[in-house]
Amino acid sequence: MVRKQIQKELDACTNISGGDEKDTVVECNENAFADIQNGDYRHALELFERALEIRIEEFGQGHPETAMSYSDIAGVYCNMGDYHKTMEYYQKAYAIWLCKLGEGHPTTVKIKNDMATIYATAGFTLPFEVWLRSKTGQ
Repeated sequence: MVRKQIQKELDACTNISGGDEKDTVVECNENAFADIQNGDYRHALELFERALEIRIEEFGQGHPETAMSYSDIAGVYCNMGDYHKTMEYYQKAYAIWLCKLGEGHPTTVKIKNDMATIYATAGFTLPFEVWLRSKTGQ
């Protein structure tokens, strides 16, 4: 029964023909956030990945809306305890926001702080600023 509901939600997010992609992304995200609250991280990840696909199709790889999807996916991986994947997706979002919004923008600053926190939690050995420079060239 639960699996049928999950598949129904995923199908709703996948079926964008004739629909507004923005509404589909919103629906995927709303369902994903509900799944996170219920501890269903795998399904939330599927929905956020679908939202990412739509945003890439609609806006391209380097758009702030696409960065939001990367950040959402990173959050799920963080909840799952997969800090390497968390950092991978946060880094993608950070690179876009850094390029499009600049280093001092509140969104860029917040994700940098979030990454520093996760980085410290994960116990990586390289200092965070050194790691970040190696990923962004800054």
